[in-house]
Amino acid sequence: MMTNEQYLLGKLAEEASELAQIAIKAQQFGLEEVFGGQDLPLSNKDRVQSELNDVLGIVMMLNEDCRAGINQDESAWVSKRLKVGHYRAYAGSLGNVEL
Repeated sequence: MMTNEQYLLGKLAEEASELAQIAIKAQQFGLEEVFGGQDLPLSNKDRVQSELNDVLGIVMMLNEDCRAGINQDESAWVSKRLKVGHYRAYAGSLGNVEL
């Protein structure tokens, strides 16, 4: 039997996977595209926001229910922005990303 923490970690992986899927669709078709056949006509931007909220909700549950201590770390965000900028510039120098 799983603990609540194990269950929530599985849910986090599930939600992160769903976020990844819609991010790739938004990359391919744009943030404003609305895929037909949906019950609610949401844009890819709306769907990215929804999935991101789901991920953050699970993180909050891990922190509240399990005292996981998964905290926001602004210095890590700055570091990540620098790293992404570096590799974006490199991809741009190869002609793969419009700068």
